[in-house]
Amino acid sequence: MQLEGTDMSTQTMTAEEQAIVDAACGALADVPKDVKQRVEGFAKKIDQAKGRENEAILYIGRTLKTVHDMLANHGDGTFGKWVEERCAMSRRSAERYMNAAEVFSDEGSRQAVANMTAESLYELSRDTTPEDAITEAKVRAENGERITLAKAKEIVASHSGEQDEPSDEGDEEREPDVLELSAMVDSALHRVADRWPRQKLTLLADKLESLASEIRSNGRLGFMEVGDAD
Repeated sequence: MQLEGTDMSTQTMTAEEQAIVDAACGALADVPKDVKQRVEGFAKKIDQAKGRENEAILYIGRTLKTVHDMLANHGDGTFGKWVEERCAMSRRSAERYMNAAEVFSDEGSRQAVANMTAESLYELSRDTTPEDAITEAKVRAENGERITLAKAKEIVASHSGEQDEPSDEGDEEREPDVLELSAMVDSALHRVADRWPRQKLTLLADKLESLASEIRSNGRLGFMEVGDAD
């Protein structure tokens, strides 16, 4: 996935940018300045990629893996602290991104990925998923079948001999983190932006502003009268 703009992994940060990064990311306090600058560049690329769902998941996963390898020799736990403080995600979420990228980033998977949901990517790229299950899912997706989480679980179960029963871990994984939820919202908005009339988009913008205001004020969402957008 090509992102527009300067390669931030090599661009020198200004003093102001450096101060912002230092204040927001104490995990890199003991990391050399040149490595810190490169890591911040990759963090900005991750920010840019948030709105493209599956494509974003794979891009973020590849980028996280690059940073993971960069920080491997800078102290145990440094990557986990950085990803929580700078990217607003748990270490577990980062691992899910990286696993998905490892399984689906090859050129031959591009068409298959387009017919999979984000949840199915995560399910199929788990460490315990049999290779035959991944292959079957890719083939079915390449043939035009939409692979949802439910179908992914069925495929995995058929190759592992296990019943497709929900587990506590599975329930936890289905809850999106900040980046995933942002990607879902961004993708949904882009799908309607070119088709809806201006009046309808303005109404949507007003409702989104109301939601944001309620979250900032109360820290949660109550019941809102959404109404008819038509």
